[in-house]
Amino acid sequence: MKTARLEQNGTYRACSRLGISGTVLDKVAPIGRLGLSGTYRARPPVRLAGHPAFKKCSSSVVQVAGLIYTGVMTQAYGRTDLERGVSRFHFTLEHYHTMIEAGLLEGKRVQLIRGELLEMTPMGPPHIGRITILTMQLVASLRGRAAVSSQTPISLETKDTEPEADFVILSLEVFQESQFENRLPRAREVSALVEVSDSSLAFDRGEKLTLYAENGVKEVWILVVKTGRLEVYRNPRDGAYLEKRMLEPGESARFLDYPDVEVVWWTL
Repeated sequence: MKTARLEQNGTYRACSRLGISGTVLDKVAPIGRLGLSGTYRARPPVRLAGHPAFKKCSSSVVQVAGLIYTGVMTQAYGRTDLERGVSRFHFTLEHYHTMIEAGLLEGKRVQLIRGELLEMTPMGPPHIGRITILTMQLVASLRGRAAVSSQTPISLETKDTEPEADFVILSLEVFQESQFENRLPRAREVSALVEVSDSSLAFDRGEKLTLYAENGVKEVWILVVKTGRLEVYRNPRDGAYLEKRMLEPGESARFLDYPDVEVVWWTL
């Protein structure tokens, strides 16, 4: 059994900022993704479940092991707190951005939603096709009128949530003001958000749509991959949208902020 300290590893330093301190935890394996090999043990050895850092930051410990979970330790290394019950670790934006800066989430389609890290299912060919068509149509339709940003995180009025939308529509004035070099687009300055939903449809219609309504996003479109329909949500109030329209392929759509612009969303 090798013995080592991770203080020299950038990932460990990042996790220290999340509340983990001291030496390497026992049996946190595999950790090859951190550029280390072998199995590492604390000096002196400790039980993972009994270590105070695990109780404070269980998800971060799991992340050090190169795994993504939504806040619960789901794989036991010997006898763990699962046998007695564990509590979820609530991530903040500071935790989330620290892990991003350390490269822990590189290559992962992860979003922070109400304190939990959620990993999105990879896109399949139909999803990619819809994204491509919509990209071309939105850019062509709104050229000179609005900025179209894809796969963009949105800043909400909360410290534990940062959703990512497939498309963010912003007025040129809002975009040119800062070009978002030092901050993310805020929910209330967004003209509209567009989601392309396949396996994530229930989440996009449920939790995510509620978040958008709670934070004052005036208009949300959801393009449903399986049916080809477009759902248009407007007029947010009390965490819900009062207006909902369902469009079939062949029915053009228009944004509230750009009523004179017709968007052919279903084909090239």
